[in-house]
Amino acid sequence: MNPAYFGDCYDMAKRFFCDALRKLEYTVYIEPMLTGEWSGNEVTFYAFLGVKPVENHKPQDSRTATLACVKQALWRHAIVFVYDQSFLRANARGREEQMASKLSDLELGGYSGFYYNSHACFLFASRCKCHLRLLQDHLRSLGLPDSRIFTRVAPRSGREAPEA
Repeated sequence: MNPAYFGDCYDMAKRFFCDALRKLEYTVYIEPMLTGEWSGNEVTFYAFLGVKPVENHKPQDSRTATLACVKQALWRHAIVFVYDQSFLRANARGREEQMASKLSDLELGGYSGFYYNSHACFLFASRCKCHLRLLQDHLRSLGLPDSRIFTRVAPRSGREAPEA
């Protein structure tokens, strides 16, 4: 997160999801991947999202959250969500194939996941499908269309990802 982009449409999406999780009584933490010069003003960013920074956070060498990082974080948190900008500039079908592949990788590790599929894609993962079902139901109750919730197999929305 670079302070030059603070408050952009991606931050608005992050805030929406943080609000949804708080409404479900989750405490929302952020593991910041800060870039640029914040000069201690990252507290304003945390307040905007309504989150707490992860205690004893040690900056990573990389500014990307890999699936391995997500899996590791799932041992400390019920739900982990990350903004996933790793997709190649592909058509929608190509992006969905990449999302399906990542969800398959999670499943092979015993985890569950789904994507918010839009111009800004967010991966949501959990060790327990029940957390994700609750979140999906809540997002739908807020009016989020089923077409934005991408799962490898989506019985409720009728959308099914191609097999990887």
